[in-house]
Amino acid sequence: KGTTKIGACPYWAYVYDLMKADKKLTKAKAEAKAKKHFKTKYGIKDFTYTKWFQVSNTYMKDSKGKVVKDTVGLRKGKGVYSYECWWGYDNMPVILSTNDSEYQTPGWKEEIIGTQEKSAKDDGSVAKYWLEKGSNGWRLDVANEVSDETWQHFRKSVKALNDDNVIIGEIWSDAANYLLGDMYDSVMNYVFRNAVISFVRNGDLENAVSTLERLRERYPKEAFYAMMNLVASHDTTRILSYLDGIDDDRNQKDVESAFPTYEKTSDLAKNLQYVVAFIQMTYPGAPTIYYGDEIGMVGGDDPDDRRGMTWGQGNKEIVEWYATMAKIRSKYTALRTGDIKMLSVNDNVLAYTRSDKNASLLVMSNNSDKEIKANIDFKGNGLADGTYKDLVNGTEYEVKDGAAEVAIPAYRGTILVAKDKAKSITIDANALKPAYDKKYVVDKRVAKPAKVTLKSVKNTKSKSISVSWKKVSGAKGYQITYSTSKKFSKKYTKTITIASSASSKVIKNLKKNKTYYVKVRAFKKDKKGNKVYGSYSSVKKVAVKK
Repeated sequence: KGTTKIGACPYWAYVYDLMKADKKLTKAKAEAKAKKHFKTKYGIKDFTYTKWFQVSNTYMKDSKGKVVKDTVGLRKGKGVYSYECWWGYDNMPVILSTNDSEYQTPGWKEEIIGTQEKSAKDDGSVAKYWLEKGSNGWRLDVANEVSDETWQHFRKSVKALNDDNVIIGEIWSDAANYLLGDMYDSVMNYVFRNAVISFVRNGDLENAVSTLERLRERYPKEAFYAMMNLVASHDTTRILSYLDGIDDDRNQKDVESAFPTYEKTSDLAKNLQYVVAFIQMTYPGAPTIYYGDEIGMVGGDDPDDRRGMTWGQGNKEIVEWYATMAKIRSKYTALRTGDIKMLSVNDNVLAYTRSDKNASLLVMSNNSDKEIKANIDFKGNGLADGTYKDLVNGTEYEVKDGAAEVAIPAYRGTILVAKDKAKSITIDANALKPAYDKKYVVDKRVAKPAKVTLKSVKNTKSKSISVSWKKVSGAKGYQITYSTSKKFSKKYTKTITIASSASSKVIKNLKKNKTYYVKVRAFKKDKKGNKVYGSYSSVKKVAVKK
């Protein structure tokens, strides 16, 4: 009631119930009866949603093979009809693909993409609604499982509002076909992640360079410089744990792999993370840090990778390293949008130049446990003679006759720039303290107390009421809220707080010939003395006549 539309599940349940009751009834005739029923009894006029999902004439079964049954409504106790759902998750029904395209499913495009794709006005569609509310774009989950036609029209709708609204697709492999200007602006660059790990963890420089160069050559320049360069996400093992040998598939069943800890993480993995961050911040694209990686958080594959942020428990050195690398990137446009050229230095060194009209930088990272001294051909890579400064550690080098020997620290990196182009690199150390300073550790939350059971509310003495309730285990006190307003409007509502030892209270000086509404809730206290309230009891009313 209250709507002229009907959902797919109640509609098809009625159709299939009819067919089960009358074995000779065809699906078409059952649908005709169903539409007549819903139109006549409920005033339903729109059956669009019935065409969005594939609902089958078979019952859904649980993990034990038992039929799942409805627990509410007119079909309570009857079997739930099965429907196509994403990877078996029944809370994620799949939109029917008509002629291999969701866009062609009746009514879907109008509601999701919009009726006016090229209009700069919000037409109420899902695509435009949230952008109008302040969102800056869309990240499309498992985007490859939706038709190209759908995303092509989706793009038109999103870009019509503002061409800067970004569209990022979740694509795990080569995404060249999606980046031609008619679908996505960028993708979650898991291929970049694989390349970085190939070099840093596996020591395979050749594979890393080959992969990175293939992307650079295949992707349009506009997309290449907008890639979401991540090394971890909610769908992977956290980067520190992955570097420690814990894979993404959760096939490692031992406790230490399933639930890794920072204390038991190897020093090698901790050192290698510096190299990962270095590459992220110096390579073309948008370096994307999965929350907590910058402080050294650990975690196995989903869902262990979704642990709460461990404020105040991070590693100060890695925190400041991320901040320093980010500061260097922010200081030089060449590191953000400049050209890139790969260099061959050493099997343990990933090297490239980044250059634009403002500066040219020589970037080298070392994945080994030893400092590497390498003779660098500056002239052959377009770098002139002169004094160069390492932006990371301040070391200076004199380049003569087009060459110089450069020291690349173990498990770290070097960023060389002409001394006259060197900028001061400072970080706000105080602003970083919440990441590692123990003062910022969040106390364990105090569990809310149980809901209070209100026993009675009675008018006793003159203009007074007596309130009694059952004590709640662990409560530090109770809050009684009473009002002459049924909705507890602020103007007519008062509260009083009493000690935990009490289970009743007489409230005096009330207004005669008024009805009062009363509710009670318990509270506990956290370590800082803040009150943690439980749910209110049910409301009881009493007339004050005395």
